[in-house]
Amino acid sequence: MDDDELTKAKTDPAAAAARTGAPDDAAPVGEGELDGTPEAGEAARLFALASEHHRRGDLAAALQGYANTVRHDRRHANAYNNMGVALRSMGKPEAAVACYDRALAFNPASAGTHSNLGNTLRELGRYALAATHHREAVKLAPQSAEAFYNLGLVLRDVGQLDDALTCFEKCLAIRSDHPDFLWDRALTLLMMGDFGLGFPAYEARWNLARTPKRRFRHPIWDGSDLDGRTIVLHHEQGFGDMIQFVRYVPLVAERGGVVVLEVQPQLSRLLEGVRGVGRLVSDAQVVDEADVSAPLMSLPRILGTTLETIPADVPYLAAPETIATPYRLPSAPSATSASAGPERSPMPTTGTDRARSPNSRTSWGWPM
Repeated sequence: MDDDELTKAKTDPAAAAARTGAPDDAAPVGEGELDGTPEAGEAARLFALASEHHRRGDLAAALQGYANTVRHDRRHANAYNNMGVALRSMGKPEAAVACYDRALAFNPASAGTHSNLGNTLRELGRYALAATHHREAVKLAPQSAEAFYNLGLVLRDVGQLDDALTCFEKCLAIRSDHPDFLWDRALTLLMMGDFGLGFPAYEARWNLARTPKRRFRHPIWDGSDLDGRTIVLHHEQGFGDMIQFVRYVPLVAERGGVVVLEVQPQLSRLLEGVRGVGRLVSDAQVVDEADVSAPLMSLPRILGTTLETIPADVPYLAAPETIATPYRLPSAPSATSASAGPERSPMPTTGTDRARSPNSRTSWGWPM
């Protein structure tokens, strides 16, 4: 991409409606050939103004401001970095990569820019190069939990689970209570098959803003015999998780209780025949007669599941005997039709340049 194309990409406001993470307070103009000159002072003023637009979510104005900044100081690495942050938030990862590359040309020792570039390359599926930049970020900022976190995510993407877990452990050694670090450590342990540590660690999901813990009047079941008591098992997350973990219902029923299963209405017909279900409800919080409750996805922890004891009494689901409108699978696409794949799109967040891709968790970014 030549200079003219890069400038056009940086100032294109077409996707400015996308919500973006706000950069930190404006960083000072880095040392360069313009330090102490009127041009440098104007560049600093324009950068501060652009950063304020960025914080307020006005990406079009922010990008124009950053472009104006580098017209006055072509070596302003932080302006190029923040262009990359904004462009990635707008769904323009290739243009963001170009901006991060330019920033590193002027300031190769910026751990934040290496990490931002690594995040964007990961989003593009260029994992090896992403890992290279994340390793450089860790080298430059060995006390940064976020740098280790981003490296751990890309290592997990490529199946290097032991190394990814090491990164998440280092994150937690620096910031022991961070919910994202705890969550991704748990996911990695489960991917490794370490259910003994993984499922207890998976309780960290309740600390995430996107999965708030539901409050019930009933105490959480501890796995002991139910002795005729009624237990409410409530759903969480998506249909796939519900279908996967409903296999635990028979094990709960074997503890001698009456199982009330909360289900999404769309799954009620499919799940009504699950062995051990006493009653289906659509809202577990209205079940007054229950004695205890449990989230469905906490049952593996409560029941002490290991790789050897995963419930495997299959099939545990069956299609309803009568279906009013039989469903027909769509025809397979022809060899000449266009292929379809998962979309990759940024997840709007606040405070940082972060994105979420289909195969992994969120990554942390470093606005300047």
